[in-house]
Amino acid sequence: MKLNKITLDTSVVIDEYVSKSLLNNSISFNEVIIPVPVIDELQAQANKGLEKGLIGLKELQKIRELSEKYNYKVTILGEKPTLEQIRLAKHGYIDYLIIKIARDTGSTLLTSDKILYETAKVYNVDCLLIEKEGVSTENPPFLDLFTDDTISVHIIENTKVKRKRGKPGEWYLEEVDKVYGNKDMEDLIDKIIYVARNRRDSFIEEERKSSLIIQLGIFRIVIVKPPLSDSYEITIVKPSKILRLEDYNLNEKVIERLKEKSEGIIIVGKPGSGKTTFAQALAEYYLSMKKIVKTVESPRDLILSPDIVQYSKNYSTDEEIHNILLLSRPDYVIFDEMRDTRDFKLYIDLRLAGIGMIGVAHAERPIDIVHRLLSRTELGLIPQVIDTIIYINKGQIEKVYYLNLTVKIPHGLKEEDLARPVVEVRDFLTNDLEYEIYTFGEEIMVVPIKKYRLKSGIQRFLEDLLNIEYKRKYNNIYLEVMDDRIIFYIPKELKRKFIRNEKRYLMSIRDKYNLRIEIKNAEKLNEIINFDYEISKDYLTIMFNNLFRKREVELYINGKLIGKFKINKKGKIILDLNSEIGKEILEAINNKSKIEFKLV
Repeated sequence: MKLNKITLDTSVVIDEYVSKSLLNNSISFNEVIIPVPVIDELQAQANKGLEKGLIGLKELQKIRELSEKYNYKVTILGEKPTLEQIRLAKHGYIDYLIIKIARDTGSTLLTSDKILYETAKVYNVDCLLIEKEGVSTENPPFLDLFTDDTISVHIIENTKVKRKRGKPGEWYLEEVDKVYGNKDMEDLIDKIIYVARNRRDSFIEEERKSSLIIQLGIFRIVIVKPPLSDSYEITIVKPSKILRLEDYNLNEKVIERLKEKSEGIIIVGKPGSGKTTFAQALAEYYLSMKKIVKTVESPRDLILSPDIVQYSKNYSTDEEIHNILLLSRPDYVIFDEMRDTRDFKLYIDLRLAGIGMIGVAHAERPIDIVHRLLSRTELGLIPQVIDTIIYINKGQIEKVYYLNLTVKIPHGLKEEDLARPVVEVRDFLTNDLEYEIYTFGEEIMVVPIKKYRLKSGIQRFLEDLLNIEYKRKYNNIYLEVMDDRIIFYIPKELKRKFIRNEKRYLMSIRDKYNLRIEIKNAEKLNEIINFDYEISKDYLTIMFNNLFRKREVELYINGKLIGKFKINKKGKIILDLNSEIGKEILEAINNKSKIEFKLV
């Protein structure tokens, strides 16, 4: 390739295109023009510790050294950019200065930047787009690191590459015998950016001083640089598998609810559990039902049919997305990766406007998403905003909840004047009530029902009556009245006598209250006793069978001894919720930890 004058931009200098082309005799020219803004940019990069800055400066030195051998002239033109011009660089001002130099000198501009190439054409400047050596826009430069079952690749400077293999929730970490040094990392980042800018299905979602988020085809790439991190880090995530709704083998009741009744769905689970994969399947399912489906994402990484338009939060305001979606009238919107108050507010606004919403959010437990919504909207609006919670674990649907609002007396409260609006959270398949959400004083209570079900009035009456009755007749006997049975704990030596003397009376109790009678050996229980609890504004009250009044107990949480307490004469332990122990027990209750009280 024979040229008269050439002007270089930063990209071809860093790629060492001119020196390599001269040495293999693939290019010749009479004059090379080096713009001062290019030198200034390379110097700034070198001062930041970037290897590519030093490579570029050494390339300019090589170009000057080779000028005598290949008989060409080296000219430096232009002025050092001002601080204001540097500030405007992201708007294309430095590129304009380079294009201006090429235009004024009548030279051919060499660049690897497609945007600069297209811009130069607008200014009628002769320009050559130089493709990066060894880089294909069809095949990203990291494909050799992926296997068929690789979920993600993790590259950290000067350490062995690691990759997760398997499927969501069931993967293992594997080391690859490959290490990227500083120059290798910078080169890989430049190649990724180059490919992303030259592929129609790719885009840079977010670009900041020390981080980038790129969607390159099906790959989501997160790049972190110093000083945000102590070294270069690249994380590349690939969808493990694209599934259809049929692949989940859902219960017909669940499919019917998704089809007919659910318009406020939240998909929750831990990171990497398969939430996004299920959201993709659900989006395609609604599309197959002839519904208009759109997405709101950050970044846009859902792999969907062309019929589904995907919007990015990074390039718009909440108001803009709100207006677009209302005016374009979609039937369903998939809101992927809801994280902060801004995201939840947008979801709530769109749902209350009547749009079917499917949100995706990280959560350890299904109920956690309700906690996050309570601080962002009114209690009474919760069932309108979300009517279905789908919990994904290890790529499968583990739990489906539905929410409804009713007026009732919450569990554990007795007086009729304590009736209030209660949001019920029920297991969709069994209809079991698992949580109640209601206001108590100025506090909003989220009370688990199934695991620590509070006793009804008749249960407490029977428990007190029978304990008093048998305490007078026998030693070391105690009992618990449960939902469907009465359990007697009797020392082995008294068991036969007790059954012989009390059989008739127990049968009458069984028939009258429709309760099953069970008799267990007391010595095999390891002195673990059952309890109930009530939560008020300031106190946590733990309630025991009256038989244990004034007894000492030890509290264990997940097998760990927490402390020793004395049950009062009313069969209760009352703890201040602001105390350390009160906070610890309340947290254990909310987390469904294993809580045990043992007699001392």
